[in-house]
Amino acid sequence: MKLYKTIALALSLVGCDGGNGVPKLYNGAPTISGSIESIRAGEQLNFIPQSSDADGDTLKFSISGQAEWMIFDPQTGSITGAPSESDIGSVSPINLSVSDGTLTSSIDFDVTVTKPIFFLEFEISTLDEFRDLDLEINSCFMTSNDLDCAIDDQIVTINDNGVFKIPLGIKGGSNFEVSVDRDAGRQDCELSLEEGAIAFNDRVIGLECKSDDSAPLFSLDKMHKIRLTMDGAEWLRFVLDTERADYRNGTASGPASLWTNWSHSEIYRQVDFEYLDENNNVIESLEKVGFKMRGNTSRQWPEVIDEDTGLSKPKRFSFGLKFDEKFDEDEGVYSCIDGNGDPASVVEYPCLNRVGMNHPEVADNDGREFMGVEKVFFRYNRDDPTYQRELLAHDVLNRIGVPASRVAHANVILEITGTGNLFGQPLPQTYNMGVFQMVEQIDKPFLKRFFGKNGFLFKSGVFATLAGSKEADINCVPYDTSDQFFNTDFCNIGVEKSDPDSREEWLGTDNYLDPAFVNSNINNDGGEESQFRPYRPIYDLKTKKKSITEGRQLLQDFITFLQSNPSELALAERFDINGFIKAQAAEIVMGAVDHYVRVGNNYYLYLNPTTGLWTYFVNDFDFVFRDSHSLGSSELDENFGGFRDIMETYAFPSPNKIDWAGRASLLGINPILWTIVFSEPENKNKLFLEIKS
Repeated sequence: MKLYKTIALALSLVGCDGGNGVPKLYNGAPTISGSIESIRAGEQLNFIPQSSDADGDTLKFSISGQAEWMIFDPQTGSITGAPSESDIGSVSPINLSVSDGTLTSSIDFDVTVTKPIFFLEFEISTLDEFRDLDLEINSCFMTSNDLDCAIDDQIVTINDNGVFKIPLGIKGGSNFEVSVDRDAGRQDCELSLEEGAIAFNDRVIGLECKSDDSAPLFSLDKMHKIRLTMDGAEWLRFVLDTERADYRNGTASGPASLWTNWSHSEIYRQVDFEYLDENNNVIESLEKVGFKMRGNTSRQWPEVIDEDTGLSKPKRFSFGLKFDEKFDEDEGVYSCIDGNGDPASVVEYPCLNRVGMNHPEVADNDGREFMGVEKVFFRYNRDDPTYQRELLAHDVLNRIGVPASRVAHANVILEITGTGNLFGQPLPQTYNMGVFQMVEQIDKPFLKRFFGKNGFLFKSGVFATLAGSKEADINCVPYDTSDQFFNTDFCNIGVEKSDPDSREEWLGTDNYLDPAFVNSNINNDGGEESQFRPYRPIYDLKTKKKSITEGRQLLQDFITFLQSNPSELALAERFDINGFIKAQAAEIVMGAVDHYVRVGNNYYLYLNPTTGLWTYFVNDFDFVFRDSHSLGSSELDENFGGFRDIMETYAFPSPNKIDWAGRASLLGINPILWTIVFSEPENKNKLFLEIKS
């Protein structure tokens, strides 16, 4: 029997250490990754692959397919160099390998040389929410399909913070110029570089936007203080204008409204303006500023009897200031006169020794601004005893990006100077007129601040529904080219004219030099009648007034389009639907019943030249944050049911519920924009989302 002996052999696998003389158990292959697809002619290539070796071995690199312009480093695997224009279109099939001395790994990729097209990038972090801006870039632009670049101007829009890359490339080596073509709304924007050259690489330019000069004027963190100084004789002229601008005989196209036609003078009187700090120290002052009463149904007789003294004194009323008023119109148009036809002191009513005056022109006022604004409006809060509703409404609107005025509180002090007496007391006299809401004027500067460009801006009057036949009537009589003072066929679209250009236009050639006629109680009991009547179009053009013919045609065309019952999709090509939805959501939440849907009132239509779209934005928010509104008489209250039960109102019809547009019919209102926009169910969902937000 054979005996077998088992011998165990221990085998050790010893790997090479890559030349370090230290044996190890296992050698793993190195790794390599990375690739490039293209390089632009003239651009500096600096490619370094990602490589590693778990064993810590020394690595060496090799390459095949290398182009002549490429510089290869076998120690790092890097590929550098810059192709020339002669290399455009060439493709290099690169094989890049890495070895630890024993094992090898590799990657393959193709490198294509493309045209020298480079890009500007703009980095911004200070753009306000809901804002955008335009940059104008001049350079030699080029696409991959072009044989060469072409010098041109390009406008690019930036609407968010971050890094923005322009869509059109620039040929390497070309010069460029950049400027801010349109600032972001209410911001002034600056570039860190406005000119330079594209040196065969993309270039990042910084862009910073700051609040514009008008921002401090509407700051909500303080009570602003305003002092107005008016000469005593000028105060009497202001009161005389108020008394004499009586047009109870009617407007240029119809009967008078007793609410508004008893006085509607737009004549600018003259005041000196001071902006004060909390201690009444003057921060800034301007002389010879335009001053006039403002308002529609809220107009006040400017004087009131003081209950304590029994003497008259100035009364609170809404007014406007115009810092760039040149006084280049006839401010003495409502003067009482003597036998020579000159303004004179006449004892009898309605003159009462108040002497009118046509101010000398102040040409230097042209273009003058105060803190970036040309006009500002002060409301005395007739329908807002809280002094907060309108301010809160405008603050909300501005926060959510709806175009709207800014509003702040201001304490107004009136000083009446001169010699002699006024109101039975010696001059000078000082009156603290109380707290007003200081409202940003919606005008050409507003459009440029908010939208960046001026365009046709129309302010609506009552019943401006866009649904009436007369609004769209292209055969209406343009007031601006007519020599008539009254015509029921005057266009509903025009430029308001509240006062005559001269006494002759007011009363007629045969009468304007006759003291007996001129000094009578014009258009009132026992007085003569004026030939002039104020023209108050339902759609009042507030900008580009010299282009009223073009503006009227554009708005008539839009109204005709609306009345053709277009689809929501077709409307979106001509109207900013999303902006309208956002504005309607805000109006519903605030209960702004005195606006488009229920009254056809208190809104603007603006043809935005940047987008080519008509834009709706709102105005006048004294009727908000209340459930019901009393208008002062049972007859008015009965007729204005649309001002009732606001808290119970639903956005859209629901069984046994009041809906937002449902009460428009109480005043015969047909809110055609609302109907078309919300014929699309998706827009109803958008409205609900805006309301919830």
